[in-house]
Amino acid sequence: MAKLIVNAPTGEQQIIEVSRTGGYFDPSLVVWDERTDGAIPLANLELGSMARSGNDLVKLPEPLPEHTKWLNEKPQPEPELDYAKMTLRQLVDLLKVKGLI
Repeated sequence: MAKLIVNAPTGEQQIIEVSRTGGYFDPSLVVWDERTDGAIPLANLELGSMARSGNDLVKLPEPLPEHTKWLNEKPQPEPELDYAKMTLRQLVDLLKVKGLI
């Protein structure tokens, strides 16, 4: 499968895979298409900071503003719980919250 670097409508810059005949719904958001531009150069790849400059894929000195906004608004994962340090009461309460008891 071919890979594309796209600036998604959410603001996230991402790599997606498409079939040989597939495409992205908005070609103006495609930064790099392996089918026409060649393999994505992985040496300096930093999603959120990539742009096309002529026939080259370049890393910008600063992340794209839309990508930074997406990162700031994206839900953060809950911190990992350390079950070994939890009291029995905390473990029972957690099981109740999860609906397991």
